[in-house]
Amino acid sequence: MSEDGFIDDSFGDINTISLEAIREVFYEEALVESAEFNEITNPRKLTIEFSDGVTSLGTLTVRWSIRGYYSFHYSEGDMQFRFDHHDNPHSPKKHFHPPPSASTEGAEESCIEVEVDELVARAVLKLWRRWYESDGEIDSNKGEDPP
Repeated sequence: MSEDGFIDDSFGDINTISLEAIREVFYEEALVESAEFNEITNPRKLTIEFSDGVTSLGTLTVRWSIRGYYSFHYSEGDMQFRFDHHDNPHSPKKHFHPPPSASTEGAEESCIEVEVDELVARAVLKLWRRWYESDGEIDSNKGEDPP
């Protein structure tokens, strides 16, 4: 099992081309401080650091597999939430782990319907931005037509 709870065989190998496309989308956001891969030669994840957040600085960790499965895990202090797309026995294939803990229990169907890497990244960014601008008051899984 990997550090974020995925069984690597079912999630699949990481798609570095998709991670690069996602990084470019997030660089368009003014509050993104950095977007870096964990390794240069064999990246397994993209870590995006925000220069601001609702209560503290935020970090978004992204994984995207060659199977089109993904995880966008946002954390800010003790608060976290996560948009996932992967097979599992405890929730819909596309699901959302709500704040404050992003626990496996209580995952709900994700509002993100698109599956193309850049579009999913834009949807997550849009939902994060709405959540941020509401000071964390708006449900980050309630989009009106992401992206």
